[in-house]
Amino acid sequence: MKKVISVILCAVLIWSAMAVTDFLLVRNYRKPLFCIGINLSDDGGSGKYAGIGYSFFLEGSFMPDDDEPDVTSGRGYLFGREVMRVFWENMIG
Repeated sequence: MKKVISVILCAVLIWSAMAVTDFLLVRNYRKPLFCIGINLSDDGGSGKYAGIGYSFFLEGSFMPDDDEPDVTSGRGYLFGREVMRVFWENMIG
């Protein structure tokens, strides 16, 4: 029984670390590390990113020669509920 609890606890801790890392990256205008891109645009990265239990919808300028950050706006979802919005300051005008 202790092994089962330990395995579940480790899985929850690993998932938490992945989710927090991705949310912090998006909050700092970067693409998430532990998510898979789904239906991405031709600009190199705008679209939906799905993780385990969380996802992001991101818009940005993902071309290497752009001066803007990767993510210019995004929304973060945790178990289907929106929990975060980010907008690059120069986009608000």
